[in-house]
Amino acid sequence: IVAERLQQLDTLIVFPEGRLLFKTVSVQERQFKSIVTEFLRLYDDGQIGAAEGFLLKELRAAQKENLDGMSALIAFQVKLVETQGAQANKTVSNNLLLLTLIGGLVILLAVVLAVLLIRSVKRQLGADPLELANITNSIARGDLALDLPPAPEHSVLASVKAMLVALQQSAAAASANVRIKSALD
Repeated sequence: IVAERLQQLDTLIVFPEGRLLFKTVSVQERQFKSIVTEFLRLYDDGQIGAAEGFLLKELRAAQKENLDGMSALIAFQVKLVETQGAQANKTVSNNLLLLTLIGGLVILLAVVLAVLLIRSVKRQLGADPLELANITNSIARGDLALDLPPAPEHSVLASVKAMLVALQQSAAAASANVRIKSALD
């Protein structure tokens, strides 16, 4: 199982320092495995005293060296993960800030465009749309005695004003014709 895991780990470690630590661990693991094999041979051969001495002298030292190497590799990988995690957090923070700024600029641009569009429409109309609707409704009801505000040239309000003047003149002419007809009758 250890050999399989080391083989899998071998494909995952890419940084030079990690590769060096992994190589050291691999060598230590092979040495430890051969020492364990020798210990088991002594034990199986019935050389319990020699196996015990071998255990205390060789096997424990190899085991400690192997564990120290694994610990160094694990510490390196932990440090690497922490560093990359911090970099990822920084990247996320920077991207979030950038998206917030872009979003703010888009909203500002939308507001500016809306204001410009409203001003353009009001300039073309010559008055507020509600005010213009009230004026045209008054004319439609027959109120020709309106006092209209000044209107920019070529605006809808200027056209309404010209129409009102023409209607006032037509009404005055019609009224004069009615008086003449009444006087003749």
